[in-house]
Amino acid sequence: MKRLFTVLLTFLICACMMCGVSADSSKYALHTDIVAYINDAPIRSFNIDGFTGIVAEDLLQYGFGVKYDDSIRTLEVYRLNNKITSTYTPEELTAPVGAKKAKIYDTDIKTYLDGNLVQSFNIGGETIIFIDELLCYGKVVWHPEERKICYNYVDSWSIDLHEINRESDLSQPINSFTLNWQKTPDGYVSEGENLDYLDYLRLYCDWQEGIKIGFSLYQRVLFQTEELNNLLRETVTVRYDGELLAENADKANEHIKIYINGEEQKITKVSQGKGNGHTDYYFHLDTNIAQEDITRITVICK
Repeated sequence: MKRLFTVLLTFLICACMMCGVSADSSKYALHTDIVAYINDAPIRSFNIDGFTGIVAEDLLQYGFGVKYDDSIRTLEVYRLNNKITSTYTPEELTAPVGAKKAKIYDTDIKTYLDGNLVQSFNIGGETIIFIDELLCYGKVVWHPEERKICYNYVDSWSIDLHEINRESDLSQPINSFTLNWQKTPDGYVSEGENLDYLDYLRLYCDWQEGIKIGFSLYQRVLFQTEELNNLLRETVTVRYDGELLAENADKANEHIKIYINGEEQKITKVSQGKGNGHTDYYFHLDTNIAQEDITRITVICK
């Protein structure tokens, strides 16, 4: 019954979408020997201008939600972490690579992934998006030797960057801190300045917010960290209550330098949290690096 419902839902979506296509398109999807995968399961794909396109409606069978609203002509794709139910088997080539396979039509339907508008096309009443758009949820890797392109979910993870020494002298006022974190075969080594003033210093990753570095300033060091706290407050772009304070993180990038494996990372936003006796700061980074690839982290705040 669940499988029948999915098939009927996809059919209805496709039928509605046929109303908004433009018939004057001269573009074609081409035959390709490249196979696309979602978490190791093959998915229908097309070659469009040298890029791999997939059918957005098919993502219903690959752990995603797909919602079409005909009244406002929108298609929303969002990750649900559902199990993959697809039984699709890659088709054998029926024409030379590069030969025309299907006509591409323009569409007035707006397609959103994770709330962001993405480029989309219409082929046979179905919505085509580029597989690279799924980077907002995970990792896309091209394997030229095997002629395949693979998207894999990124599960949430975190790395504790420093373990506080409760015997440290925290009586001195501070206005800066530094961190040098190094991965070793036996674990990790963490050193720097003023780190024991910061609680829960971690590198986080989740598929909704990406990668960020966060820490808390507790009441026990309220007066010693007052100057640092004032500096950090100036970098915040999204307050703890959700209020947008700034469109960009220029202030944060001016005062805080973050390096992963020696490469400087751009801070895209700074969000603030608040709890019982502490204030939290999260520095969101413009990177999709995998946890296993991280060997060195440096943070300089001044």
